[in-house]
Amino acid sequence: MVLAAVVLAAAVQAPPGTLRLQRVVLDLPTRDQAVMVLHGEGRDGVRMPALKSQRLRVGDLTIPVSSPPDATVAAPASRVAVTVTLRQVGEGILDVDPSAVPVHWEGLDGKGRVVLSLAGVIDLADRAQAELPAEKLRDHYARLADYSVVPTGLLVHVRVLLGVYNPFDFDVVATGLDYRLEIGGAPVMDSHRGGFRLRAAQRTDVLVEQTLPLLDLASGVTAFLAGRPATFTGVLGLRTPKGERGIPILLQSGR
Repeated sequence: MVLAAVVLAAAVQAPPGTLRLQRVVLDLPTRDQAVMVLHGEGRDGVRMPALKSQRLRVGDLTIPVSSPPDATVAAPASRVAVTVTLRQVGEGILDVDPSAVPVHWEGLDGKGRVVLSLAGVIDLADRAQAELPAEKLRDHYARLADYSVVPTGLLVHVRVLLGVYNPFDFDVVATGLDYRLEIGGAPVMDSHRGGFRLRAAQRTDVLVEQTLPLLDLASGVTAFLAGRPATFTGVLGLRTPKGERGIPILLQSGR
């Protein structure tokens, strides 16, 4: 009987195996805070002890969590919600490949034992695996703040002002920006801008401008004067601890 009791107690206290992470839903209530809801496979018969603490890793980086443990496990699915203050995220986040993001969450009991684990690799471009708030991403972190097309004689001066906010507590170095500007679908600029620095926890104004022949931009000038919307696309190069990484950009006027 004593042996049976010991075996039974060990079975109850043993941590369940790691549940497979299936989907991540991201919200950005403010530009300095992210809420991640992790959805995973479920499991029958899991007795959830009270969770006293938690750990979250993204890639090789430990992410500080600013909310108390919030996890449920049932037969159909598991769910974990965590809140992250972006200024507490380390520089290693820049090294994470957005097409294959390893996520590993652990819930711990009062004795520091792992009693629940959820892990998987997420492709942020796959809508079945990741739900991202596209409008909030644009509003919080990168905006087409202003643009103008000014004819002067046989030349046209094109000016674009971007507003880029860095939510992290470290400077981000942009190695360069390959870009294309269209107004009403008409091409206006297609070029490269040199590097710049995005200061920690600040918005940085990034100016892009060119002077071009009027004959090359007749349709673009007409579209600008008609008040047609502008679209700014490109690839922003970022310096990371492990080399340069390109980040795609899509910005539109009035958004």
